[in-house]
Amino acid sequence: MLFKKNHNSGEATSPTKNIYRRAAIALTVGLWAAGTATSAMAETREFMVKWFVEAANAYPDNSDCPLGLNKSPEEMFRAQLAAIGMPKDEAEYLVVNINGGSSPPDVREALTYRGRVDGRPMQAYTYPTSVPDLKLWNVNKGPYAFGFNLDGKTDANDFTDPDTNEKGVDNSYWAIAGCQTNQRGSRTELPTFGARHWDFARDKSPAWLVRLVADDFTKDGEVTVYIFRAMERAARDATGSLRRYWTFRRDPDPRWQNSFKGKIKDGVMTAVGERFEMLGDPFGISNFKLRTPSFRGYFNPDGSLEAVLGGFVPWKTLFFVGGSGAYNFETMTGTNVPAFYYALRNGADAAPDPKTGQNTEISGAWRIEGIQAFIAESAQSALTTPNAAEKARSSK
Repeated sequence: MLFKKNHNSGEATSPTKNIYRRAAIALTVGLWAAGTATSAMAETREFMVKWFVEAANAYPDNSDCPLGLNKSPEEMFRAQLAAIGMPKDEAEYLVVNINGGSSPPDVREALTYRGRVDGRPMQAYTYPTSVPDLKLWNVNKGPYAFGFNLDGKTDANDFTDPDTNEKGVDNSYWAIAGCQTNQRGSRTELPTFGARHWDFARDKSPAWLVRLVADDFTKDGEVTVYIFRAMERAARDATGSLRRYWTFRRDPDPRWQNSFKGKIKDGVMTAVGERFEMLGDPFGISNFKLRTPSFRGYFNPDGSLEAVLGGFVPWKTLFFVGGSGAYNFETMTGTNVPAFYYALRNGADAAPDPKTGQNTEISGAWRIEGIQAFIAESAQSALTTPNAAEKARSSK
């Protein structure tokens, strides 16, 4: 039974039966300007994405990281500076004078240009391989992680999903992120890394929206999942909390029209799609693309949505957050950027480059929390049905 009490994740998970608040809405063909074929009397539920963060499953006792959590930023800096031959006293001066964005100019410059090529200083963020790969990044070895068996295989490095007990779960991004202190979290405690980015970005970027359609959400049957981009940002109330039941217009851009076909079984929705693409904010998630996306979700007792979205993502998209953030990102988040680069490159598990053999994608899973909202169709939406979107993509 999905989302039951499971000692492997160390948490009491949410029930999935008898928790729905019926919201039957008569849909007409005109409402479905998105071009979806649905029955004239279908039930729909709509949400704004409150959180979209890595699906963390850290163990409270840290036993999922047998080599320990990642070393502190200071320890990683010391090791990298020693590897390029910097005298210990000079390196120590740099490390003890790190002060985030307020670091002295000589400290900022020396650490930014700690890469070396033929003895010449190189910018460590644009050219991360100019910094030696010292294997500083520890890998998460816990047997349980949220996600999906994306390749249909069960390999030695795969996980088991703690909710479904599915074997062969592909989530190499969690293997990489799972021993980094600021990326550890659980279903009830968001990882600092992802939550910080998402919370900042949603005040300046359009919201993400989810629309679910089924004949009856209280019964087993078919379901269609849509994920759109809004034309408006999320709204907050006087306490800073996000407003429920806010109305958003769907962005008609054909690139952000994502749909998944699936089923409802015992109150749990599962669906798969051919592609997923959304535009976020460069501070966190920029142009986010997933290959072979899979969705699993259910409703909480208050009617909100909890779901997991998994797939293969170009790993350089994930690195871009740190590489573009450069020195400020590195010293203010505690993520050593060159070490992060090597970890992603070494952990990539899909889509090998035909010339080099290096994998260009990494499997991962992200948690979606959605609060109730309304989705209105913009005036242009009738011109951008999914069929038109497919034609636009195929013409590129």
